[in-house]
Amino acid sequence: MTARVKLEDGGDDLREAVVAVRRHWRRRRMVEGLAVVAAAVIAALLGGVLIRSMAGSSASIVTATRVAGYLVVGAALAWGGVLPLVRRVDDHRVALYLEEQAPELRQLLLSAVDAIAGPDADGASPSLRRRVIRHALAEVDRLERGAVVERPRVRRAVARVAALAIAAVLLVVLGPVSVRDIARILFV
Repeated sequence: MTARVKLEDGGDDLREAVVAVRRHWRRRRMVEGLAVVAAAVIAALLGGVLIRSMAGSSASIVTATRVAGYLVVGAALAWGGVLPLVRRVDDHRVALYLEEQAPELRQLLLSAVDAIAGPDADGASPSLRRRVIRHALAEVDRLERGAVVERPRVRRAVARVAALAIAAVLLVVLGPVSVRDIARILFV
């Protein structure tokens, strides 16, 4: 039989904090996924140029180039954009992630998550469970519910997305005519 810690014990507040950490984590993964998609677009462009330069420009080659480009970009979208949204991450995994990113928590969040989800028959004192949960909640709030941990990684991911997007635009605008032709084949 599993028991849930009551609202006055801070269990619901801790669950909300874990949900906020999960949201920050997913947001960062989405931005990193955008970088993967931007890199896939560049790879599709360069791969299309390579295919066309080696095989010519017949109708079947244009079709093959389109299909290959769409597969590359589609796979990147699925892996980097869709998968982070549909993958369900449980509270224990979120707590473990935050503990890895903020070692100063020293297993506190994991203990608190176990306390709000664990069986009542483990012999733990309710007041001890309450203190662990409240202390963990205070520490997670100090980390702005995960935002402090994710902020530097999000900034790096945004910089990668911007750099790759600028590189793609410069490649199409200032690159050889063959790149513009492939861009037209793939995206127009």
